[in-house]
Amino acid sequence: MVLLYWNIGKAIREEIIKSKRAKYGKQIVHALSGELTLKYGKGYSVQNLWYMLDLYDEYPTLHALRGEFRVLGWTHIRTLLPIKDNLKREFYATLCQKER
Repeated sequence: MVLLYWNIGKAIREEIIKSKRAKYGKQIVHALSGELTLKYGKGYSVQNLWYMLDLYDEYPTLHALRGEFRVLGWTHIRTLLPIKDNLKREFYATLCQKER
C-alpha cells in the first residue's frame, strides 16, 4: 500500500501539479480527491493525498523509501512525515520497527 501511495504522490507531482504553486496545487488536489473518493473510496481524502505528495517529495527514489520504511505501515509513515529533521524521523522509524 505504501508503494501504491508513493506512486500516486509521484503521479500527482510529476503529471498533474508539475510545480509547487500552492493555490493551483490545492485546487487540483481537492478536485482529484473528490474524483478518486467517488471511484475508490474514502482512502483518497484531500489530507491523505497531501500525505502521498509529501511522501514522494521526501523520498523521490524508491530506494530511499524502502531503506527507511521497510516494515512500517501507512499509519506509521503518515505520522512520521511531518518530522522534517531527517535524523529524528529515522530515529522514530527505527524505534517503530523495533517495537513493532
